[in-house]
Amino acid sequence: MEIDVNLNNKQKHWVLVIIDKCKTGLSAIFSFIWNCIKAIGRFIKRIWKILVGLAALAIFIVAAAWGYDYYTNEYIPQKKLDTAIEEITSNINSKNDSIKAQYALFVLDKKHQWGYEDVSDADISSRLAEFRESSFKLIESKAYSGDAKWQFTLGQIYRWADEQFYLVQQDFTKAAYWWNEAASNNYIQAYNNLGIAYKEGEGVKVDLRKAVEYLKKGAEAGEEWAQRNYGDLFMEGIRIKTGSHKVVRSTKEYYADDDNVISKTYDYKSMDFVTRYYEEVDDYETLIPKDIEQAKYWWKKSAAQGNEAAKERLQKIY
Repeated sequence: MEIDVNLNNKQKHWVLVIIDKCKTGLSAIFSFIWNCIKAIGRFIKRIWKILVGLAALAIFIVAAAWGYDYYTNEYIPQKKLDTAIEEITSNINSKNDSIKAQYALFVLDKKHQWGYEDVSDADISSRLAEFRESSFKLIESKAYSGDAKWQFTLGQIYRWADEQFYLVQQDFTKAAYWWNEAASNNYIQAYNNLGIAYKEGEGVKVDLRKAVEYLKKGAEAGEEWAQRNYGDLFMEGIRIKTGSHKVVRSTKEYYADDDNVISKTYDYKSMDFVTRYYEEVDDYETLIPKDIEQAKYWWKKSAAQGNEAAKERLQKIY
């Protein structure tokens, strides 16, 4: 910078001082601005680190939550289901014939409660679908072999197929057939089922004489449902038509069919015609009399074995 030569020394001094002060001031301003810029940069860098840290923490929390949810809601349940299926499958393939047959029935039973904690019975049944056909064939083979328990069970499967069992269709005739086979082998539960079948005409023709016979046989053998149902017969009373016979009737009103009229005479006292005719009268045999005491007797026997239906009967009576 050039200084006017005409300035005196004092003026030159002040000019130089001012110029120096300006330089110092500008330097300080630029230094301040630079320091501010660096401070802002450091602040932004710290904020960025904080944001990155928070983002990382958020990702970790989300990942941990997803992992926990997967572990608790998918991995653990799946592991428990796999363990249950493994145990059940080992019993399905058991070398013990009794255990194998029992699990075959469980596989076919829609309502069976497997008893595994935190494992759905529906999920287990779905996984065991592949064993249903072989399970049915096993039970069927045991019934054909003459095993009374499995003859009765096969009857149950056919009777309650749509409601309780997989694979087969409801068939009352087959149910009654297998119950009859089991009853022939003195399986007492079959007496009750067969008795009800004959009473209601399910799979067989209605035959009240056989119904009474089987229910009585079951009740006397100690079968709780037979005792309850046999007691019901005494509440209702059972009689059957055995035939009919003709009796002679007479009336002052002529309403009998011509084919049944024996004679028609005039009664002078009553001043009216008296008609004598045959009337067909049905003959009945009482198989079970109405007897509330007998009904209570059998209900009490059934209730003593824990039969809730028999207990309800007694509660209504008393």
